[in-house]
Amino acid sequence: MSAHHLRHDKSCLNCGATVEERFCSRCGQENLEPKESVGHLIRHFFEDLTHFDGKFFVTVKDLIIRPGFLTREYVAGRRMSYLNPIRMYIFISAVFFVVLFAGKEEKAAGRQEDTGHSVNVYRGSRRQP
Repeated sequence: MSAHHLRHDKSCLNCGATVEERFCSRCGQENLEPKESVGHLIRHFFEDLTHFDGKFFVTVKDLIIRPGFLTREYVAGRRMSYLNPIRMYIFISAVFFVVLFAGKEEKAAGRQEDTGHSVNVYRGSRRQP
């Protein structure tokens, strides 16, 4: 169960239907106050690393094609169809840095081999008169 408080308003923020219980019977969004703690974001970040669904691709498409629309939807509370923007930013940053540093390790390993070979050739040529 979530630690968030239920909203007093019984209309769904995502689809506008009346919410009788904790979840909307039409779209499945939980009827909670739209505020999240840092711990909640961290937990969802690790969940996002282990599984993806169509939300990621819909969010990326709307972010690229119509970024203002995506912002308005999120602020209005219609969040069920999209990934949380902070979690998405952290995930994309983590992937970026993993790719960036993986590429630098390969280049550094190549430079060390070349440098070592050049030094050995230089030392060998100095010994012979």
